Amino acid sequence: MQPADLIVVDGAGQVLEGTGKASAETALHLEIVGRCGAGAVLHTHSQAATLLSRHSLVAPNRRPGPESKGDGVVLVEGMEMLKGLEGISTHATSIEIPVLANDQNLPRLSQRAGPLLGDAPQGLLIAGHGLYAWGPSLSQAIRHLEILEFLLEQSWRQLLLDALMARPEPGQAISHG
Repeated sequence: MQPADLIVVDGAGQVLEGTGKASAETALHLEIVGRCGAGAVLHTHSQAATLLSRHSLVAPNRRPGPESKGDGVVLVEGMEMLKGLEGISTHATSIEIPVLANDQNLPRLSQRAGPLLGDAPQGLLIAGHGLYAWGPSLSQAIRHLEILEFLLEQSWRQLLLDALMARPEPGQAISHG
């Protein structure tokens, strides 16, 4: 990411600084700014964020129920890098990154995201789309983005490793409990 890649918008989504144009998701960026007091919001489309966010909507052990927030969560726990997120001082903790089902109606998606943002660990996933990360300053938003992307990448690799380890060896009997 280079300075030329960034824009500054006003509360109506009009570009104040930068040469780019405001994205279709500007309404969601503004919702995050309004709800969290963020000074900067960043958005990525990494493989890990895209895949894990989709997986959270179909995973058999997903937590969401009628009383839950959002459509899914990605649970991350026990990783040292959690300490890079604002307010976390130990690896012996967990975070739940909320996941919303994608919606091309951005005002509606932004409205659905609003109630989740207060408890979100400086990040929100849109299923099959990507990660939003924020902070009070650009440098803190970048740090949160890098930390969350690392944690998502490790979570994705753990899922792959767990699946690989669950496979029976050639010739080994498969137990059907």
